Amino acid sequence: MQDLSYWERSYSVGNWMLDNQHRNILALCQQTMDRIADDLSFNSVGQELLVVTAEHFSAEEKVLELTGYVAFARHREEHRQCQTALAKMFADAHAGLITPEALSDYLPRWCMGHILESDRHFAPFIQRLH
Repeated sequence: MQDLSYWERSYSVGNWMLDNQHRNILALCQQTMDRIADDLSFNSVGQELLVVTAEHFSAEEKVLELTGYVAFARHREEHRQCQTALAKMFADAHAGLITPEALSDYLPRWCMGHILESDRHFAPFIQRLH
């Protein structure tokens, strides 16, 4: 299982605020995976992850909109899909419809996929504007 508690410089999108939010989301994903066996703690951290992720997506969208990022609409839609998929995974885990292992496999792919793949597309664009 991938340890998400370590931040690597290569994860940076070149924006201090967004990078710090990404660090926090990674840490919350790790805490969620670490607490899957403890239902109460797991649900609490999972809910915090959903809230923090929604706040991050909103902040990221503001940055992209202000900078005139050309693929803004597509990125915003991806955020909506990510948030919906994450909420469904937590609901399914809470209802016992998926195994804890399935959620533990999903979280790193979801989080790192968004940061290292999707956000990589806008990183050079926002870095040019500094």
